[in-house]
Amino acid sequence: MTAKKQKTVSQFLKDHLWSIIMGLLTAAGAFIWLKADVISLKYRIDACEEVQASYPSQDWFELKFDTIDNKFVELEKKIDDYILN
Repeated sequence: MTAKKQKTVSQFLKDHLWSIIMGLLTAAGAFIWLKADVISLKYRIDACEEVQASYPSQDWFELKFDTIDNKFVELEKKIDDYILN
């Protein structure tokens, strides 16, 4: 049996340079894609927050429903007065 000649690190790097470059480019591309995805999600969240800020507040809805409830009570009183008279 013949012993295989052991390759040095520099020889290994030279032999596999194309694979190393492609691996680094793939990793860089994946990082850039993830970063772009995070940025686009941030813009979507900001847009949703702006839309939500344009909606009326909870206090406005509570006041609106209280007003409607008060008007129902007044209407019931008027109906009761009309029926009794």
